[in-house]
Formats: sequence, structure tokens, C-alpha cells
Amino acid sequence: MTRLPRPAVLVVMALALVAATAAALLQRNESLERTRELSERTAPDEWFHGQRAFPGIEIPQARFQAALEQVMVERQVDASALGTSAASLTWQPVGPYNIGGRVTALATAPGGVTVYLGSANGGVLKSTDSGVHWIPVSDANSFFSIGALAIHPVDPAIVYCGTGEANGSVDSYDGNGLWRTTNGGASWSSLGLAATARIAAVAIDPSNGNHVLVAAMGRQFSTGPDRGLYRSLDGGATWAKPLFVNDSTGVCDVVFNPQHPETVFAATWERVRRYTYRRAAGPGCGVWRSIDAGASWTRLAGGLPAPSDDVGRIALAIAPSRPSMVYAQIITGVTGGYVGQGLYRTTDGGSSWVRRDGGISFRDSFGGFGWYFGEIAVSPVDPEQIWTCGVSLLKSNDGGVSFVDVTGVAHVDQHAMWVDPSDPSRRYLGNDGGFFWDTGGGWVKSVDLPITQFYAGSVDKNNPLKVLGGTQDNNTHKTESDPFNWSFVLGGDGFYCLSDPVDTNILFAEWQNCCGRTGIRRSTTNGSTFVTASGFANADRYNWSTPIAMSPKNHNLMLVGSHRVYLSTNNGVSFVPVSGDLTTNPASVLVYGTISTLDVSGVNDSVFYAGTDDGRVWRSVDKGAIWTNISAGLPVRSITRVVADRFDAQVVY
Repeated sequence: MTRLPRPAVLVVMALALVAATAAALLQRNESLERTRELSERTAPDEWFHGQRAFPGIEIPQARFQAALEQVMVERQVDASALGTSAASLTWQPVGPYNIGGRVTALATAPGGVTVYLGSANGGVLKSTDSGVHWIPVSDANSFFSIGALAIHPVDPAIVYCGTGEANGSVDSYDGNGLWRTTNGGASWSSLGLAATARIAAVAIDPSNGNHVLVAAMGRQFSTGPDRGLYRSLDGGATWAKPLFVNDSTGVCDVVFNPQHPETVFAATWERVRRYTYRRAAGPGCGVWRSIDAGASWTRLAGGLPAPSDDVGRIALAIAPSRPSMVYAQIITGVTGGYVGQGLYRTTDGGSSWVRRDGGISFRDSFGGFGWYFGEIAVSPVDPEQIWTCGVSLLKSNDGGVSFVDVTGVAHVDQHAMWVDPSDPSRRYLGNDGGFFWDTGGGWVKSVDLPITQFYAGSVDKNNPLKVLGGTQDNNTHKTESDPFNWSFVLGGDGFYCLSDPVDTNILFAEWQNCCGRTGIRRSTTNGSTFVTASGFANADRYNWSTPIAMSPKNHNLMLVGSHRVYLSTNNGVSFVPVSGDLTTNPASVLVYGTISTLDVSGVNDSVFYAGTDDGRVWRSVDKGAIWTNISAGLPVRSITRVVADRFDAQVVY
């Protein structure tokens, strides 16, 4: 991630400006955001995976790695060797730095000044000022989806990175094993385990830095043996697998007893996803204990839920001040709606367990997609004080009997937390909105974290400094000049967005599934307010990232797709359907069989093109009256983009 030069005055001004507006923006949208989280994401979409894997089951990881390696090689080539046109291209990042993105892991060195952050698709970043500023430290290597981080107990320059996000999300790639740096991120070396695909946790023996345990979930869309608990006694040079349940069950958490590291706890999680079948629970889910430093394992019972199809993901945490006290955050299965099943605790090192939570606040804090969360934290000085990470961050001062929501102005969807061992009032939080810190006065957001995940974006044709983008769980934003100050436009996950080339105050944007199947949004106030375009049928199938297209010749002519094409001739105020179902209408438990891309010819605006997520491409030469299937000769793949040639009406890409 190359950075723009940042004079100190610019940074200070940008930080001050964003800090002053962040709280107001978050408070303005937090209620809407949380409501939308619960309503839209209880059945999360497979858009990212389907684009890349269809018609197969797995994303071809070898091709992804080959593409990364090609990029690495090309970065080393002198631009002058690529030809005059390529040599003349100069790239500068336009941000955003202040929006953030999904943080999946945190590892903090003693003192809290040096922090490592793992992101869903942005690699590892490092801060040396307690999370205020960040620099990427893994971009020179070929791992970007991060599942876990761990710092050596004696030498903080040694950091282990488990790749492949394990949160059950489908908008991230598999990883390529375990990596280690011995110089604070300046360089990394591979320690193998590439076949594990997704690493949920890395734990290092506090008494022996060469004793490393890795919790591996395996590939997400297939079963297989490359999952379980891996153990190394030589710092990752060699590995054994002492805990394996079955080919659909991985290990999602592992923790050492800090005072008696021969005692280790692990959690197993059964998880399989398909286009027509999925589950994130099952009898393979459970809590395990080792009393010989991970060499052998025993499944625990004694008050824990019995193995069943309704036991889901489990997060573990040991109370540092009383290591015989262990907490287990357990999610229900599909029949329970993937909410919190219970907060369990043992006070005798795992022999017996008692359910602690008694209210609905814990149960409902996971939003119906509890498989997305796997973190719980305990105060280093008070074993009764805990935090559970779900959609919201909940805090309990009585060991989980009662909870209070302490999310405050922090973003939703919590994935990682650090509590300062020397001062529990100092905490770091990683979530879908980035990195936040709290030193006792409430959460403060880092506004220097370039890991935002964009679904789509556009540039104002009359002002190239005006850039819009729709992002994963971070709304639709725009900037008109400053990469450090992108501003909120529309809530939810953001997708396609456009700035009208005739009137720059007119914007179009959406959140998932064409704004929940009600229609795209149109603004005449440069994004300050929006109204819903009319004419859309709620019963249609809409892509997670519903395509929007505007004619290059006529800004009044616009297209939007569900499983059929909608046309507007009045600049997006209203739409009418102009096609039948252009998909194969496949049977699926997912929203599938949708139009995934649209375009209008820049030579003849009577010519429309449409592509579908199940492999079809269509053309109309009469503004949608008749559609012709032109898929013959194409491989059967998800059509991610169809583009009409801007100079030749007979050419389409």
C-alpha cells in the first residue's frame, strides 16, 4: 500500500476534522445500521465466493496465488520496460484512510505501544503509536486474508500470522498457511500449513516460545483432513496434529493456562457451506482440554451442552488472575437461529461448567449470524469482568449473569479485543469498521487505516477528484479532494454508486439486494438526502451487489437488474421492467440466479447488455423490447462484468 506524502499539518488537520465528525456520523446512522444488520445479514450472501468459484465448489486457490505472484513480479519490473503508455502512468492512492474496514485479529506487545493488526483482505499492518497510525508490513508477501496473530512471549519482534479469515465470512480468500517475522514485520518466512486454508487462532506457550499451537478450520466449501489442532515444539519447523474430529470439523480457538501452560483448552467447530446446503453447527462442536501441553486431548462435558446439531461456534477465554476460571461463549445452530446459546463458565479448570447468562441481551447480540464471531475477553485483574464480541460489544461485571452494551460510537461486528494487563481501562477493539481504542473516556477510531473493502466505485466525469465507493459493512462514501476525509453518503453495505455527469449533485447508491428489494436510492443534494426510486418489485431476486448502469450518451437512460432488467428514462426517478427472467432460475438456498452486470452502448444507446451470475450474457438492440442470448462460446462462469465497446457498437467484452 504505497502512501501519499503527508505533511504533519495535513495529518493533524485531517485527524481533527474526522474525529470531530466521526461521532456525529456514527450516532446518526447507528440505529439504522444495527437494524439493517439484523434484517439483511441473517442469511448472508455468497456473492464474493460465487463470482470466483461458479460453477465449482471452491475458489481455485492456485489461480489466485498465481495472480498474486504475477503482481509481485510486475512490481519489480522497471515501468520503462513496459512501453511508453505504461511508463507514463503514475498511481496515487485516494484513500480512504478514515473509514477503516474489517479487522480480524490483533496482537499487542507489552506496553500497548506496538500493535499488529490483521485484516480480512488487506494483510498485516503495524502501529508504533498505540494504533493512531498504521503501516502495511506484509504487502511484499502473498498473504492478505488474515485469521490470527500472536506475539512471542519474550521477544516482541517475533510475530506469528495465521492466514485465511476463519469467521465464516464468504468475502475473503483462503490463506496460505502460517507465517512468522523475527524482525517486527520487516520480512516474513513461511512455516507451512498452507493446506489448512483458514487459521482461527495461534497460541504460544508463555513458558516456551518454541511451543506453538495452531487452530485450523480448513477450507470453507469442502470437507477434508487439513483441519484440527496443529502443534510444533520447534517454532514451526515441524508439525503434528494431535486433535482431529472429522473432515467437516476444525478448531476455532485455543488458549494456554498462563500459570500452568501444560493445561490447554481448545474449541472445535463443525462447518460446511454449499450453494444448496450450509451449516455452521453440529455434534463436532465442543470444548476440549489437554493436560500435557497439547499432546493429547479430552472432550469436556460436565454441564456444557451435549453434542447436537444445535451447538455452534465456541469462543474461549481464561481469567488471567484466576486461571482455573474459563469462559465459553457458545452459539446455537440453525434451528436456534445462530444466536447466543449460552455463556458458560468453569471455576475448576474445566471439570464442571455452569451457564451464567440469564437474559436476552447475550442471546440477541449475535444478530442471527453468530458464526461470524469468536472472541471473548476477561479483565486481567477481575475474573468477573468480561466482554463478549458479537454485533455489539457487551460487558459484564458479574461473570456473565448480566450484560450492558458498551459499543458506544464504535462500529458494529466485533472480532478482536485487547485489554491492557497493567490497566484494564485501556482497551483496543477490532471490528468491521476498523480499529478503536479506549483509555477510559470512550471509543476513539483510528483514521489512518487503509483496509476498506470496496464492492464498487465510480469517478465523477466532470471532477476526477470526486470519487464514490460502496464498501463492505461501511456504507457508501465519497471524497471530493481529500483521501483522509471520505464522508458518509448512504448506509448499510455499499455497492454500485454513480455521480450524474450532467448534474454533479445527483447521486445514485444502494445497499445490499437493491436496498432490500425496494429499489436503488437517488439524491439531488450530493448525498445529503436520498429518495427511493419507484417501480421495483419486492418479489424479484436481486444480486447482493445489484448492478446499476447509465447510458454514456444520455444520463436519463439507466438500467438496474434483478433477475430481469429494469429501465428508467427519467434519470432514475422511476423504473419499469423490460425483460423476462434472463437467468436459469436455479434452485438454491441462497439468493442466486440474478443479473450481475449491465451496460449500455456508448455508440448506440438502444443497445443493452446483461450478464448473470449463472453464466448467461444477453443483448438487446431495441432498448429492451427483445433480448437475445449471446452466451454461445463462453465458458460457464459467473459473469462479473460485461462492457460495451465505446467506439464500435458491434464489440462487447
